[in-house]
Amino acid sequence: MISPQAMMVKSMLKQAKESGEPVVSVEQQRISLEALAALSPSAEGTTSTVTTLAGLSAEVIEPEEIETDNVVMYLHGGAYTAGSISTHRALVSRICKAAKARAYLIEYRLAPEHPFPAAIEDSLSAYQGLVKSGVPADKIIVAGDSAGGGLALALLLKLKQIRYPLPRRVVLISPWTDLTGSARSISERAELDPFLHADSLRPAAEIYLDGADPTDPLASPLFGDLQGLPDSLVLVGSDEILFDDSTRLVEALNKAGSSSRLVVGEGMWHVWPAFPMMPESEEAIAEIAAFIHTDPALLDA
Repeated sequence: MISPQAMMVKSMLKQAKESGEPVVSVEQQRISLEALAALSPSAEGTTSTVTTLAGLSAEVIEPEEIETDNVVMYLHGGAYTAGSISTHRALVSRICKAAKARAYLIEYRLAPEHPFPAAIEDSLSAYQGLVKSGVPADKIIVAGDSAGGGLALALLLKLKQIRYPLPRRVVLISPWTDLTGSARSISERAELDPFLHADSLRPAAEIYLDGADPTDPLASPLFGDLQGLPDSLVLVGSDEILFDDSTRLVEALNKAGSSSRLVVGEGMWHVWPAFPMMPESEEAIAEIAAFIHTDPALLDA
């Protein structure tokens, strides 16, 4: 049974979804996501400082207490067409506060102005810039949600491809890993999902791909060679249409010998940790924080 707070948020999301048609306009998507994010303030006791990484806009988000030299590089969601530093500052600040860790929130180029593979190029530049700034690769946790989760995984495949040092770990929140739309959960959980419209996925993928092959592993990392990737934590809501994008991924990662742990938020929806003031959100943030902060030997104990 989900909490009363989550029930209220879920009901509001469902009402909003049922009151209108799927949002396919990029401008509408951007406005809607910015408006939703404006309802969530940054965590108390955290600061955000404007910076750049390899010429890309970024923010360094820091809590008052930092107790680990692990550093998070966060790639925001938004279907590759929306989202920004401002839409994800609050979520990342809450993760930083719980993990007592520093994070870099990256502003990568968006479609349709900059279609695939611009987001990959930018995430790679940012990662390499972070390493060149003095943060060792084995101290970096790459994280992302939704499209940013897919992008984070695609970044790992690109790093492996060019034989560049991989990060310590990866955190994926409701990742979009299959742009072909082949997941059964898209249709099977369409009625359950209070947030995402199944009819919005294909148009978003087409805008981002701009004619590129949706099975390209850098677009749909589910289909990539997943051997040799760092340990991962994958979180997904039981009631979201992208449920299979996470379950199939974790199964494939473990089969490839890349240790991955799945956390299912029962009764939850897409990227539910971004919704504050729910115990389920705080529990998910705590899971993420522990994965960022804890020594690998302790996790395996």
